[in-house]
Amino acid sequence: MTHRLEEGLKQLSKAPLKPEQRLFFLRVHVLPGLYHEMALSICSKGLLKYLDRKARAAAGRWLHLPHDVPQALFHAPTVEGCLGLP
Repeated sequence: MTHRLEEGLKQLSKAPLKPEQRLFFLRVHVLPGLYHEMALSICSKGLLKYLDRKARAAAGRWLHLPHDVPQALFHAPTVEGCLGLP
């Protein structure tokens, strides 16, 4: 599961896309692709935190965000002006 996320993040980082397009593919394709595997396997709380941290770090790198950005910015809906990551 971690391998699939890391591979997806690496492919998105290498792709010649704008940061908004990378976020869209992360939110709509990469993360939902992991849901089925997470539902059928045994996931610990630590693994979920690790996956969340990796996704947030990649989004922060793509958008050149400072390191002290609150987690709520990543997870709040886009209607409120945030990134809308699940």
